[in-house]
Amino acid sequence: MAGRTRLKRPPVIGTHGAVTSCHPLASAAGLRVLVQGGNAFDAAVAAAAVNAVVNPVNCTAGGDAFALVYDAARGEVVALNAAGAAPLAATPARLSGGIPVRGIAAAVVPGAVDGWLALHDRYGRLERSEVFAPAIEYAEGGHAVTPGQAELMRHYVSVLARYPATARVFLPGGETPREGERLVQTDLAATLRAMVRGGREAFYQGGFGEALLACSREDGGLFGPEDLARPCSRWLAPLCSQYRGYAVSAQPPVSHGFLLLQMLNIVEGFDLSALGPGSALAAHLLIEAKKLAFADRHAFVGDPEQIAVPLAALLDKGYAAARRAAIDPARAGAAVAPGAPVEAAGGRDTTYLATADGDGNMVSFMQSVYRGFGSGVVVPGTGVLLNNRMGGFSPDPDSPNAVAPGKVPVHNMAPNLIGRDGRVFMALGTPGGYSQVQSNLQVLVNVLDLGMDLQRAIEAPRWVHGGITVDGLHPELTVDDGMAGDLLHSLAERGHSFARIGGLPPMPPGQNSERTTSTVEGIRVDHGRGTIWAAADPRSEAQAIAW
Repeated sequence: MAGRTRLKRPPVIGTHGAVTSCHPLASAAGLRVLVQGGNAFDAAVAAAAVNAVVNPVNCTAGGDAFALVYDAARGEVVALNAAGAAPLAATPARLSGGIPVRGIAAAVVPGAVDGWLALHDRYGRLERSEVFAPAIEYAEGGHAVTPGQAELMRHYVSVLARYPATARVFLPGGETPREGERLVQTDLAATLRAMVRGGREAFYQGGFGEALLACSREDGGLFGPEDLARPCSRWLAPLCSQYRGYAVSAQPPVSHGFLLLQMLNIVEGFDLSALGPGSALAAHLLIEAKKLAFADRHAFVGDPEQIAVPLAALLDKGYAAARRAAIDPARAGAAVAPGAPVEAAGGRDTTYLATADGDGNMVSFMQSVYRGFGSGVVVPGTGVLLNNRMGGFSPDPDSPNAVAPGKVPVHNMAPNLIGRDGRVFMALGTPGGYSQVQSNLQVLVNVLDLGMDLQRAIEAPRWVHGGITVDGLHPELTVDDGMAGDLLHSLAERGHSFARIGGLPPMPPGQNSERTTSTVEGIRVDHGRGTIWAAADPRSEAQAIAW
């Protein structure tokens, strides 16, 4: 039976707390903070900061962050959006030649540090110095480069060599570090120490901010002092939808989180449990639901502070029923059009981590530098590698996601929390661009409909439709090598085309993230038995740890 294949990784079970992340050192840092008496919020910040040191291809202090936070004492879920905006000078006229992929003009205001501090200030238990100590230690003393990181650095060597300050950090001696060699980032350690001492102001208006503005002036960037004076972090009410009695919480726009809820609303009308694991019809229905939701995303969604987003309509159960009726069980949809939500309702460039503690608190956290190594620009003297999130805007000037001054681009990052009977019991998420919500959908169906444990649900073969690049509209499916041949044959008969990949996601061609599967991590709390189960995807170097 497909659901009972041998696991590649054993379950990780604890009783006091758990951490799962994309890098073993980040998971260990989160556990260290828990053992020292910190809570899940402290652990999330510690792991996020370490990830920004040891995993620079995917996330840095110059990136963005999102979190869903469950405060068990209050019984509430809150969303943290720490996504930076385009500089106020980022007018269409200034960008008439298009948004660059690399260079300082590709960067939005870095929001991650603002997000770390906001999360810790509001919920943390330990002192700031204790929470950030592991990240500073790894920056100053160096960390051992993993085989996967060494391969990625070699792949992006042309980007790293393009900017002198970047080359000084990532090309010591003129070449990328080999696996097992130490990568030392002393400037970054000094920047983090100043942030620990002085908080947000010391980072954005202090040494980093001053160096960023100088770099922007010298290299044709768009940043001004007013951009760094505006806080990036916003505490928001999460989106929440009921799926077969489970409360699924997601990030509101500018995050893609609503897409998962919309897809769940659509497939809720099908009896997926009766179809069972490995069902071609079930896979087909999920793929078609994805197409419908993404068509709506491109038509209606942008920064809600600058445009009207019909969220209530998109997540309306009646609208989902109307979209569901457009699915042909026997045939793949080719050209899928957006719906009419207002009328219908009346009115590998990212990292994920999750933490839980013995008090029931949970954090589902994501941060990203966007494409591999972001803009490629390390701000001189700071060690901070900047994002290239300006590329998240649509090149279509009529799109709701078109670039504008001070506007936040739509983000793929979409962490989730799942609850039942008034308590959150699961955190789930993955890096992977447009594959994120698709992978979360498949894992949730495996758990909630098919009754798999979390590790098994994550390890099950997955597909991605449309690629993970900014448009997400490639017509082909990417499927794991372990997906059954008869299932693929049945999908092909329905009109789906696909390409297999095996093992770890392949190296993306060129400098862009292309069609790869994602790497899911998650935590599930068994409230009845008082245990915490952490899971990590064997498709990556991710690590789950508990105590």
